[in-house]
Amino acid sequence: MTKKANIYRELISGIVYALLLLSVGAGAQPLMEEIFVTAQKREQSLQDVGISVTAFSGNQIRELGYTNMIDISQQTPSLRVQQLHPSVTTLNIRGISQNDFASHLEAPVALYVDDAYVSSMGAVHGQTFDLGRVEVLRGPQGTLFGRNATGGLLHFISAKPSEKFEGYGEFSYGSYDQIKLEGAVSGPLTESVLGRLSVAVNNHDGYLENRIGDDLSASDSYSLRGQLQFNINDALTLSLKAAYSDDDTIASGTTHAPTAYNADFLGESIPAGVTGATPSIGAPGVFVSHPCAGCDAFGYVDPDDDPWTGSWDNVGPFKREIQNYQAKLRWGISDDLTLVSISDYSDLDKLNEEDTDGSPFAQVSFVEVEEREQFSQEIRLEGESQRTTWLTGIYYLDFTTNSMGTVTQDAGPLLSFAPVFPSFVPGVSCFIFGGPGPCAPGELPPAVFFHDEEVRSSSKAVFGHVEYELTDSLSITSALRYTEDEREMDIVIDSTAINGLSLNATAANTPALDQSYENVSAKLQLNWTPNDDWLYYAGFTRGHKAGNFSAPFFAPLTADTLPHDEEVLHSFEVGAKGELMDSRLRLNASAFYYDYEDYQASFFLNFSQTLSNLDAEAYGAELELVYVPTKHLEFQFGASFLETEVKNVGMPNGTLQNRELPNAPAYSFNGIARYTVPTSAGDIGLQLDFELVDDFCFGVICHPSEEEDGYGLLNAHISYTTNDGRWKAKVLVRNLTEEKYRVFAVDSSFAGLSSFTPGTPRWWGVSVAYQWGE
Repeated sequence: MTKKANIYRELISGIVYALLLLSVGAGAQPLMEEIFVTAQKREQSLQDVGISVTAFSGNQIRELGYTNMIDISQQTPSLRVQQLHPSVTTLNIRGISQNDFASHLEAPVALYVDDAYVSSMGAVHGQTFDLGRVEVLRGPQGTLFGRNATGGLLHFISAKPSEKFEGYGEFSYGSYDQIKLEGAVSGPLTESVLGRLSVAVNNHDGYLENRIGDDLSASDSYSLRGQLQFNINDALTLSLKAAYSDDDTIASGTTHAPTAYNADFLGESIPAGVTGATPSIGAPGVFVSHPCAGCDAFGYVDPDDDPWTGSWDNVGPFKREIQNYQAKLRWGISDDLTLVSISDYSDLDKLNEEDTDGSPFAQVSFVEVEEREQFSQEIRLEGESQRTTWLTGIYYLDFTTNSMGTVTQDAGPLLSFAPVFPSFVPGVSCFIFGGPGPCAPGELPPAVFFHDEEVRSSSKAVFGHVEYELTDSLSITSALRYTEDEREMDIVIDSTAINGLSLNATAANTPALDQSYENVSAKLQLNWTPNDDWLYYAGFTRGHKAGNFSAPFFAPLTADTLPHDEEVLHSFEVGAKGELMDSRLRLNASAFYYDYEDYQASFFLNFSQTLSNLDAEAYGAELELVYVPTKHLEFQFGASFLETEVKNVGMPNGTLQNRELPNAPAYSFNGIARYTVPTSAGDIGLQLDFELVDDFCFGVICHPSEEEDGYGLLNAHISYTTNDGRWKAKVLVRNLTEEKYRVFAVDSSFAGLSSFTPGTPRWWGVSVAYQWGE
């Protein structure tokens, strides 16, 4: 544990101990409650489900002050959510994540909203509002949920229409002039029709201060969700949902630091005041020189080490519209037999422009336009008898992604020191490769790298799940899913041009490529409940994720380099769930071993991101504990322990080495201490929550510039709730100590720098909420 992490641990321990002393004689209701989940497609108590699940009810989300996925991840063992940009969100469970941010790729950790799979990482909307529940399932999923996911899944369930008239409204103001509005109204429209309308608005100025222009990482978004529930008769219910969200703001920015390759061609930071030289991997013996002490290869020196301050010449827009429509039919054919149909359609339009080089010079800029349409249909039949609960069904998914990207690079300043891209063709006089010498300043016009691709994906599956009670205390669960996946890719244009001169022209108009896969997901598990308080489980799960195509800007685009194969994960897991001390102590624990075949590893080299299949393994454990010593006081604690290995990684120096999975810290801890003070006018709530994370790396190769030191985050809030529960006021501070940490980093030492995205700085906010109901 790092020195800072130790300091946070001692600080938190002292505060928790002080709150414990204050808790004697307390008498308010604690937060710990029984949560019902649908992790097995039927409503069950969380403690009765033999799966490693963390769940938050809508009441808990509001009471704990959670407002986005990052808040939830900080209190969920083994889950890491990294939002390096509103259009790029990475979900990581037990070290398994998708680090290639190409728009058409699917993640191995699946996102679901109201039982429907969300295929695009660009459609992950970080603002959570009016939720009934959030469920995080760890481990391979595929036998029950529509899309095969090797890492697990995150499921957001909206609050549903109510039978009585109710609603709420909340206004918040905070750092960077943040204004948030959230509310919902729900109730019966007729005797047989229920409705609910929800809205959320989030606006704030950018928290990345730009010395030469508008600040970055601002927000201007709103979301709407309408639901209707038709109770056609006692056995038949039709639920309709329409949702819309809109973002129109300034994009996030990346900060960078000067780096140089070491003897193993691994990027390392250049200390301030040092002039470095970077050997070029593409051209052995050629070096990219850093022209001044402490600067990057373009000659830029950042004047301070403040990660939230920079100089960005290109303040590009970020625009995104997401539409979603869903119809869910539930028909109780008999007391023991139910038919469920879920039809879901979504549409995404996105524009993102950003200053990739993170400097005041027009060196590298990136523009991406994405359009995606998705349709899914699931039909399942559910039944039960005296000892058997079963489910079977079919699933269909179809989505098309059109993505156009442009990188504009003014390489003149860099090429005046030495060439970086030896793939440039001979004949341009100022290129060393085929020319007489380096370019004079201003002689080389900007280069434009452009591609336009369409990827069409479809998936068909049939599945079955059976749970049979062998005895009153012992049951066995078995499940299978057979899946067929098809991918087709068209590269409309992929070219590099300087003033119309085509470079790498052989990649233009690449013929359509296609590939298909057939695979089986499986599960076999024993569940033992020796008494009403404890559940033990042990099982095997096979999960898989279909292959796809890479779409790098600069690497050769051929039928051999574009596709990557599917990945398969075999998981062995044991776990226990129980309650002690008259249900005042809840303990959930799990341990697992992963055998990974053809893990889809992402590599970033020379501005090109590609995927390769490698074998890997991982093992670890999680612990979740809730303790309510009195009615006034509650403690929640979580821990994750993880060891990973990716085998035979091709290193830049030509060797093969075993490395760790990205974003996989050896340990992490999280916790909440919440104390309620009752008064004659209402309750005052005091809350501290924390997260401690060990060292980890952002990439498989793990350049030293991509290594992230362990860090700790501390949040606090104070709330006041009236006796009738209708009014609530809250003051909160996130990242109380203003810890500096990164949520993304990528090494580009071939160009003399490493880019990174800083985590959110200290953020305060105040809010007032009112709720009503019959």
